[in-house]
Amino acid sequence: MACGKSKGRSGRRRSHAWQARPHDLPVAPEGTGGGGTGYAEWRGLGYCGKGREEFLRKHMRSIHRRLVLRGLALLGCGVAGGVRGEDAGGAKGRLQVYVLAGQSNMQGHAQVRTFEHIGMDPATMPMLAKMTGADGRPKVCERVWIASLGSAEAEQTGKLTAGYGAAQGGPKIGPEFTFGLYMEELTEAPILLIKTAWGGKSLNTDFRPPGSGPYPFSEAQLEGFRKAGKDVEAMRAAKAAETGVSYRLMVEYVRKVLGDIGKVVPGYDAARGYDLA
Repeated sequence: MACGKSKGRSGRRRSHAWQARPHDLPVAPEGTGGGGTGYAEWRGLGYCGKGREEFLRKHMRSIHRRLVLRGLALLGCGVAGGVRGEDAGGAKGRLQVYVLAGQSNMQGHAQVRTFEHIGMDPATMPMLAKMTGADGRPKVCERVWIASLGSAEAEQTGKLTAGYGAAQGGPKIGPEFTFGLYMEELTEAPILLIKTAWGGKSLNTDFRPPGSGPYPFSEAQLEGFRKAGKDVEAMRAAKAAETGVSYRLMVEYVRKVLGDIGKVVPGYDAARGYDLA
């Protein structure tokens, strides 16, 4: 569901999918840049390499079922399970809602001006055709809408296209763009993406969910604080105040958008509702 950077036990930075463990992710085929592991070079339901498009097509349904449903359950948004959806934009089926959450990778830093390079490799040329129209401009999805917080100074909403990546130096895209394009192709239902992303945040602190409890300082850290003459209790209180801030902001924004979907998706019928896809 979500993509961003985190530090593994080795201390190395790695890409991750929101609250996903390795067994939640499909295994990338060898020789495709995936390194044979679902974590390798994860870029929001994809990785860099010749097998990206084949991988997406083959595993998209299992990905969105295992990651999105697991992530939404962890969010604890308090959404009733029996809600239905509506035929927004003339599409068929219930409105499908996906939550994308993470850090700088989820914000997205792929410059639109670099799109043409995708067409230089025959293996990735088909992807460029999906990303751009006949005029060479980024496509605008007809059945995918997005509500985004954190990638720009203000909230962004509208039909999905390029420009929902990190605002600085843009226009840019994040994982939402190709995710939305492929999902629109794989389903006839209308789609709503709710994206929250803040760069430079820690999964262990900023995105720490309530179920993980308070942030625990190690004995080595505490000893270091004491040797430095620092107030340990004051530091614990400060860390407690920082813990889970981004997680709570994410949950609050999801609730806000779901509470007034018609503001983002024109023609949405609240009486028929939506599905958390």
